[in-house]
Amino acid sequence: MAEEEEEEEVEEGRSSSSAILDLPEPLLLHILSFLTDVRSRHRAALACGRMRAAERATRALTTHPSAAAALTHLDLGLAAATDGFKSSELGPIAASCPNLRKLVAPCLFNPRFSDCVGDDALLSLATSCPRLTVLRLSEPFEAAANIQREEAAITVAGLVAFFAALPALEDFTMDLQHNVLEAAPAMEALARRCQRIKFLTLGSFQGLCKASWLHLDGVAVCGGLESLYMKNCQDLTDASLAAIGRGCRRLAKFGIHGCDLVTSAGIRRLAFALRPTLKEVTVLHCRLLHTAECLTALSPIRDRIESLEINCVWNTTEQPCSVANGTTTECDPEDDELGEVYESAAKKCRYMEFDDLGSWEMLRSLSLWFSAGQLLSPLISAGLDSCPVLEEISIKTLYELDYWPPQDKDVHHRSLTLPAVGLIQRCVGLRKLFIHGTTHEHFMTFFLSIPNLRDMQLREDYYPAPENDLMFTEMRAESWLRIESCFSFQGTTNQFHQN
Repeated sequence: MAEEEEEEEVEEGRSSSSAILDLPEPLLLHILSFLTDVRSRHRAALACGRMRAAERATRALTTHPSAAAALTHLDLGLAAATDGFKSSELGPIAASCPNLRKLVAPCLFNPRFSDCVGDDALLSLATSCPRLTVLRLSEPFEAAANIQREEAAITVAGLVAFFAALPALEDFTMDLQHNVLEAAPAMEALARRCQRIKFLTLGSFQGLCKASWLHLDGVAVCGGLESLYMKNCQDLTDASLAAIGRGCRRLAKFGIHGCDLVTSAGIRRLAFALRPTLKEVTVLHCRLLHTAECLTALSPIRDRIESLEINCVWNTTEQPCSVANGTTTECDPEDDELGEVYESAAKKCRYMEFDDLGSWEMLRSLSLWFSAGQLLSPLISAGLDSCPVLEEISIKTLYELDYWPPQDKDVHHRSLTLPAVGLIQRCVGLRKLFIHGTTHEHFMTFFLSIPNLRDMQLREDYYPAPENDLMFTEMRAESWLRIESCFSFQGTTNQFHQN
């Protein structure tokens, strides 16, 4: 009997604890709101892990309500860095700080979570803090490039209501890793409701500017913008950039990241339209944009631009002489949209000489990306050898390399060659090296001179596999151990693997 009573008590304890765990987070936060003294809140936090997390999320703001109400700037960029603030956490924070002018917070926008930030959370934030002038919301981590992005729990109707509640908004950032579809009407509502908007950063917003007709639409109607940065906008085209150039005539800063449909033609048309105002340009990881072509496309503002950052691959194909020299003789039918730029239709098909612009006279900051073994000579052809006021230059080299050696088709074998070893050896900033093949042991000793190398792997994962496992170029276990001992003798903590 005594044992049965004990088992019943254990079951009752489990059921009570499970009942607490089943409570939704808004209810847990509501319960905590009745606990004003610190000791009671600490005792409640000991009940379970969820109660402890809820108490930590609102600890400072709820225990000091007068100080929270007086806050005007709140930067939570380092808080909730693992997942971001959930909807049930963001709401109480906004309610505790009604006088906020600036809010920076990482948020959970993943629609797979029931408590992700969606339309209701955004509207609650806007109604609680109607005086916001700077609002920056972002997801903490970058999604992999090859992952299919899901649709976020944010709709156009929700964004329209959200913007209507923030008439004083001047700086808005919403950097998502999940798609917001057909966002053009929301951008038009932003221009209409938030007439002071000057700085705009958007991530994974699709349909920002369709530019299907001559009239302006989407983000192109935000005529007061001075800074625009668009990230992972997969349907952004050259026509979209042309429309943005016509509509946002005050833009001084412009950037795109991961916009795979944009080409150098769109960059050139944008530069023509914004020649009087554009000072800073950023182009990162756009599949159809190459650095040399992008530099040529920016020739219309070569004598005006002050900051330039390009993180694209170099085009190895030869360009026509007209493109290399910064001239063109082709007529683009889509250039009808740029009637304000050209004085007459006859000028559309004339030679447009960019060489007379000479050097990059006003360029003060330059950031470029180079792959392993890439020569810097194309910089001279782009005119970057003449930057009289240059103050800062950043050359980003490769720090992680997946190298596939050329394959010998006769024996189905991939082996690292001496010229390749010499080029890789010169990448002093390299930290990770993955070689999909095999090599000689003495070739591996060349990598001892790479000071920052921390992870190196040999992978025989190519197809077709080698026919003979005992070929003389194969790295055996004892060879690999000798290489590891050499790196250990240098006092590094490198990790090496052979697969």
